[in-house]
Amino acid sequence: MSIILKSLNERLSIARELRAKGYGCSQCVMLAFPDIHNLTENQAAALSIGHGGGIGGQGLTCGCVMAMSTLSGFMSGENITDKPTTYKKVRIMTQEFIDRNDTVLCRELKTIGKRPCIELIENTVRIIHNNLESAG
Repeated sequence: MSIILKSLNERLSIARELRAKGYGCSQCVMLAFPDIHNLTENQAAALSIGHGGGIGGQGLTCGCVMAMSTLSGFMSGENITDKPTTYKKVRIMTQEFIDRNDTVLCRELKTIGKRPCIELIENTVRIIHNNLESAG
């Protein structure tokens, strides 16, 4: 049985609606995967709020990538001590993000071709969802 409970289109719709309401990139990604993290909306939003703007507005690692890494831990299921497997998932998905966007640094993403955050959010949702599909 697959662990995927929501379709890609449902996830993208959730992320877009949240972005339109002013949620941060990391929050939009986290909240698009409630079936994976099983947190309340408030818990997931609180967990990811500090990731915004490249970790607290510093321009460091993009909030989308931070959410992707956080969700990887939830994707490990009961095997929460299997760091090598989780780290491998994070590396694979991060590399896909880099392949699409050239960097994971927020300040660079905002200058390289001026990629809008919604594009980064949508790409990250696709990366995570496709990873879940291939694992499922």
